[in-house]
Amino acid sequence: MANERIYCTTSYLLAFRLRIGKKLFGAVGPHGVRVSPSRMIKGPCATPELAALKYVAEHTSIPIPKVFNAHYYDDGLYIEMEYVRGMSLEAAWYRGHLSQDQNKDIITEVAGYISQLRKLEPPRAGIVASASLDEALDHRVGSCTFGPFTSHKWFHSYLRANVPIGDCNEVFGPEVTECHSRHYRSCFTHADIAPRNIMVDNGKVAAIVDWEFGGWYPEYWEYIKAHYGQTDQPEWQIESFHKQVQDYESMLIDIGNLVDSQSAKRIRDLLQKYNADSDYGSNSTPDASQDQNGSKRSPSPSSVGSLEAVDRVEEDLNLTESSRATGYMGKSSEITWMGRVQEETEQRSRGQSPKATSENRTSDKVAPSTINYHIDDIGVDAPGPVQMYWVPPRQVADHLFETYLRAVHPQFPIINRTLFSTQYRDFFDDRSYAGDKWLAILNMIFAIAAEYLHNSDGAQRGDIKDHLFYLTRARMLSMGGDSLFEHPDLQQVQIEGLIAFHMLSTNQVNRAWKISALAIRSATSLGINLKSSCHKMLGVSKEIGCRIWWCLYTVEHTLGSMTGRATSISTNMYTTQLPLPFDEEHLSEPTATTLLGDLDKRDKRVDMAMTSPQIRHPDLQRSEDTLAARSWLQSLPVSPGLYFLYYCDLAVVNQEILDHVYSPESATVSWEDIKSRASRLKTIVDAWVTSLPPGLDFTSVEDENQQSCWAKTNLAFHYYNTRIMLGRPSLCRHSGADREKSVDQRGFSHDMAAMTLESAMQMLDLLPDEPNMGHLCRFCPWWCFLHYIMKTATVIILELSFHCVHMPDRESDLIESAKKSVRWLHMMSMHCIASHRAWQLCENAVRRLVSSMGYDDSDIPPPPNKQRDDQFADNVGTAQVLSYNGQGQSSIRPHESHAMDHSNNNFDLTGSLAFGFLAAPSSQDHAAGDAHFPYDPISEEFLRYFFPSLDGGENPSGEKNTF
Repeated sequence: MANERIYCTTSYLLAFRLRIGKKLFGAVGPHGVRVSPSRMIKGPCATPELAALKYVAEHTSIPIPKVFNAHYYDDGLYIEMEYVRGMSLEAAWYRGHLSQDQNKDIITEVAGYISQLRKLEPPRAGIVASASLDEALDHRVGSCTFGPFTSHKWFHSYLRANVPIGDCNEVFGPEVTECHSRHYRSCFTHADIAPRNIMVDNGKVAAIVDWEFGGWYPEYWEYIKAHYGQTDQPEWQIESFHKQVQDYESMLIDIGNLVDSQSAKRIRDLLQKYNADSDYGSNSTPDASQDQNGSKRSPSPSSVGSLEAVDRVEEDLNLTESSRATGYMGKSSEITWMGRVQEETEQRSRGQSPKATSENRTSDKVAPSTINYHIDDIGVDAPGPVQMYWVPPRQVADHLFETYLRAVHPQFPIINRTLFSTQYRDFFDDRSYAGDKWLAILNMIFAIAAEYLHNSDGAQRGDIKDHLFYLTRARMLSMGGDSLFEHPDLQQVQIEGLIAFHMLSTNQVNRAWKISALAIRSATSLGINLKSSCHKMLGVSKEIGCRIWWCLYTVEHTLGSMTGRATSISTNMYTTQLPLPFDEEHLSEPTATTLLGDLDKRDKRVDMAMTSPQIRHPDLQRSEDTLAARSWLQSLPVSPGLYFLYYCDLAVVNQEILDHVYSPESATVSWEDIKSRASRLKTIVDAWVTSLPPGLDFTSVEDENQQSCWAKTNLAFHYYNTRIMLGRPSLCRHSGADREKSVDQRGFSHDMAAMTLESAMQMLDLLPDEPNMGHLCRFCPWWCFLHYIMKTATVIILELSFHCVHMPDRESDLIESAKKSVRWLHMMSMHCIASHRAWQLCENAVRRLVSSMGYDDSDIPPPPNKQRDDQFADNVGTAQVLSYNGQGQSSIRPHESHAMDHSNNNFDLTGSLAFGFLAAPSSQDHAAGDAHFPYDPISEEFLRYFFPSLDGGENPSGEKNTF
């Protein structure tokens, strides 16, 4: 296979190509990335590999990957070569894919190719060097290059560390002395001939790969290297070694539970060093539970469901704009889970065993920024001028304000609905003066409502960018200039809380994280996180402060779960009581007034009747007062206030899971401690669901009104998410020995994993089979729904990639649930870029798994065509929209209105929808090619003219240097 001229270029686009290629096609081994259907890039490589490929291509007919180009990037050599289809001889041989005759034919072929190498004449006798006669590389000799040597004598002396040949018998033995005393021919040598480096396809040798050690060596070198790389052992010996290792690991695990924390950490580090796939080595060992005889079982050979590296960062997050926008993603984040989904799906679809790739996990982990479906990489500035004091017409404002009170306030009561509604009417009716911060709150209400309306699929959806104008105006009114350096007040806390909620609901998660921390700091500086016994404050004012705290708490907790980061709301930093189970308009009634005026009575009637106080008071016993309080709560009618109380109660329990199961501190404790914590928390979660009033009990199927249905559905989503979070560390691959154990023998880990999967399927059962955006916005927690469905999808996909080891009898149910999650993501992708990205991730994984498992995938929505992707991207970056009749028009009318005075604006909400992502590109656009994805499918090259050179000039192809 002759190679054409090889060019060597300094490529500034290489990182981009590798990133895109990895996303589209995946990795090839530990150092390669496929960048097109027929090309891959390997690197960083040693220089001898390029020289060997060029020499063999020019002097033999041996099938090797064709080299197209060589790139220098970041002081490393990257070789762009042909992607060879097929599988390694090692995999084909041991899986029984080859017949006896094919095995013999392949052996004959390989022998013929080796003979071609050995017939090549060396440039000079006795040389030891690379193909280019420079330094050679062979890891059997060492990790560094060596030579070149003009004679075998000097090469042998180098191997002996310059020990004289006369001293060889004493130092190395007679065999080395005899070998180094002979004379040999120099032969061109692959130096790593092994089944793993021979690619086969249809029973024939497709290529011999990995020539990094290739060069001129003594004629015996190929032979001894073939033996050096051969690691086959008798099966009985492997089984014996495996049993011994298990016994040693079990003994170390037992010792680790008895010694001090420092010694226990040393044991964990040792196990992790020599058994990277062991969950105990990763500090989680879900399967290290007791068997029927009371002895310890060995850990499960997987780190997929484990908590390894929970106390460290495994990449430089400051390296690129993309990594900074994504930020750190910890073990509770579904983005981290999705990284493992991609690895496991790749293995499952290729039929690989976990051991085949486990040694490469550390070096080939998926970077979170490459699978981040959030949109922090997209700016939040309004795409046009903004008038600070502009307000929409009364009709539009009323519609936005009513939408907020109906769809947002019940889940996020950060404002005093009664008071703010009065102020709102006074402002529009009498044009009363309003301060900047009050206007900022109003604009954030409009921003959240505008985004909700756009996603709700209703008749009055509004422009996709409207919320950005309201957000920008709120920032100008409250966070511009020196505002950040002023001391906070209650309105500022509300503004920051609303911005954090808005950023979270629009999937600007990293930005929401920053603003949420600011809101928490502002609130604690005002003491909102503590009980208030101030006699100068009205009881209603105290309750509003309490609800503001719990709004901030739920947002911060949700962000902590989404990102896997340590939050600012640990149990020991607040004492404020749980919110009262009443709506604002009922806070002046006698029952509420009594509780607002007596903190102790409120504790007994509300807080102590809930589940979360068991976290602070584990020895708390049920008293008659507690039972009476629960009976009183269960007698209350369903209301947003009652819902919010039980939601906050569950959020505290879920936060305890994050703090004690996923925190960096968990890396310093044994799996027995983690298991004990999880067991205690499961008991608390189970107690929470049994304490629900009949009107909120989502496990019942009684007829109910819309408000009760809304409250039940929302609580059900939060509950199943909590159970998924609790059981996720136990969801991991099992060894063959574990698969043979009965369900009763598998114990705690298996039960927790099954609970996780059952909860995921139950969450999806809350949704109708036919995806409907209206149903999502009316009955579901729309502001974090994408987060929940992605968590559900990832755990189900992981189980499918594990061959349904935890639920083998429910494989078909898991398949249907996976398909359903993809269908819902597909529907959501029509409304939101983040959902579009999430759908692409899950659709690819589910389709590959379903097909590899022999199921029908025709009911999975097909992947989008290229045109659809570009049009969706245009929806964000362009200032052009289309009207309903498809005729292009500028979007200046709705956006310009935000810069006009109110008196000059005649805004029509129903006519302001941006349809940019539904537009068909013109024929002229097609002729010009795809400007959003500069890849030429014919030459399989990224279009160089799309990227300007660093000095601003042209990038002529003439700059290439012939290798």
